Amino acid sequence: MAAKKKSAATKTAARKAGAKKADVRNKQAVDGLRSLTQQIDALSNGHPEQAETVLRYVHDGNDRLRAIADRLEQRGPQGILDDVGNFARRRPGLFLVCALGAGVAVGRLVRSNRDSGQTESASAPPANQAMRAAPVQPLLGQVSA
Repeated sequence: MAAKKKSAATKTAARKAGAKKADVRNKQAVDGLRSLTQQIDALSNGHPEQAETVLRYVHDGNDRLRAIADRLEQRGPQGILDDVGNFARRRPGLFLVCALGAGVAVGRLVRSNRDSGQTESASAPPANQAMRAAPVQPLLGQVSA
């Protein structure tokens, strides 16, 4: 019986410690995200000196895009496809997560474009309605021999 109580106490202590660590990590994540949003606000308001981290990310992204453009220029599209294939073989899990994310992003873009196209076309008559409005004259009898 004493061993069961000790085991239960140990489990409870471990759960509490885990929950406390999770709370600390959560607070750190929230603080980090808030800091980034403040830096983005500062950057959008014309204060780049207050957005060092965001600027570093932008510069890193720019460097990566430049490297992709250089690689595309040197090796062509097949080189990029070879790189993607190599990455998929090296890190299949991460590749699948990235592919899923890209698919969701493309799906959202297509849906938003489709939805915005429907709102614009709701005020304009459909393209095929113009053809119905002007009847087509039969050509029979108009053919000269």
